[in-house]
Amino acid sequence: MGEAVYPNVRVDGSFIHDHFDATANQLNSWLTEAREGRGIVLEIGAGFNTPTVIRTPGEQLVYSTHDWKMIRINLTDAEVPEQLGVRALGLEGDATSIISSLNIG
Repeated sequence: MGEAVYPNVRVDGSFIHDHFDATANQLNSWLTEAREGRGIVLEIGAGFNTPTVIRTPGEQLVYSTHDWKMIRINLTDAEVPEQLGVRALGLEGDATSIISSLNIG
């Protein structure tokens, strides 16, 4: 009790990734099958603290899978790569407000 608590982010060698290892094979199997169809990467709030964890893999998935698209929602970092063209949409603002304004359902 009274010890320091740190978030599990990739800032040094103390990042704990064991909880990802257990499902990595399942995710990779699903992605292999899913690449054959249409899909969408919906990214909400991923910034540039650790872009190789969320942003870059999502962009690469859409870039390499022609029937996939991306929607990126972020308060300040909503830009999407030009090379994704019309298959990617960046929406800058509060995710709750943006999703509520979609009026689906």
